[in-house]
Amino acid sequence: MGPRVEARLIRHGFYPRGGGRIEVDIAPAPLTANDKAWSLAANLFWSPVKALDLGVEYRHGERELLNGLAGQLNRLEFAAKYNF
Repeated sequence: MGPRVEARLIRHGFYPRGGGRIEVDIAPAPLTANDKAWSLAANLFWSPVKALDLGVEYRHGERELLNGLAGQLNRLEFAAKYNF
């Protein structure tokens, strides 16, 4: 997702004698900045017994990049905590 870097050894050698030559091409990274983005989450916790907490969370998000690409996220997470 970052810039593309290519390096080519044109002539090997060491300074001061010979002096090698390397060519490097760097292409910039694609435009991946957000144009629009949002997300929403909801969660529930339940304590069936005094020492145990259980939880569930759902998250939905969408984003659109400046280059026109778009995507969405749906995530379901579970948690458990035991207090002793």
